[in-house]
Amino acid sequence: MENLAGVNLSVNLEIIPNEVSLTLMEETRVVTVLINNADVKQPR
Repeated sequence: MENLAGVNLSVNLEIIPNEVSLTLMEETRVVTVLINNADVKQPR
């Protein structure tokens, strides 16, 4: 069962268009930057 789940996951990942993957990566990077900025602005 675990093997089947792994195969299904990799197939689904391959189906995702490159544009969508790039968009998700960009959004993740932006969120990370926002979180880092928030941490910097916090009073120590």
